[in-house]
Amino acid sequence: PAARRHWRALMALEPMDISVWRSLARLLAEDGGRQEANRLIEEGTTRLPEFAELWGLAAEWLSTDPRGSVQALDQYLRLVPASAWGFRERALRKLDLNEKEAALADTRESLELEPESPVSWHIHSEVLAKSGQREEARAALREALTLDIDRVEAATDLMNLATDRDD
Repeated sequence: PAARRHWRALMALEPMDISVWRSLARLLAEDGGRQEANRLIEEGTTRLPEFAELWGLAAEWLSTDPRGSVQALDQYLRLVPASAWGFRERALRKLDLNEKEAALADTRESLELEPESPVSWHIHSEVLAKSGQREEARAALREALTLDIDRVEAATDLMNLATDRDD
């Protein structure tokens, strides 16, 4: 209880400090469960609807609720329309909802914003693979590895998509 009071007091002083929101949400989740943290973030987004980072935090905490996470990411992207991270995250949540075409549109948008991002290429490949576009997924993984040879997950995914030894 004392830690909560201290974090809430700090939040009153610095309401736009996302690290305070993140820390208090984590503490609330440890003490009272994920719902308590989600309640805090929901109160925050209601009180501070133009606080983009808080919408991003909401999307993270709602990751087990893809529809809720997409709604939070919609708000985040309304405030930060040039966020490749926002488009990548929304693509993954849309993929969770089996909205493959919408997920693909989001990964393409993230690549428009950050064409040199191995993360964007990797997530694009995931959406392509789950959409049945294996060859395009392999090409996207090769691009991710060209940009970051140390991206082990991309190398593993590329091997998993191989159809024979020569792939």
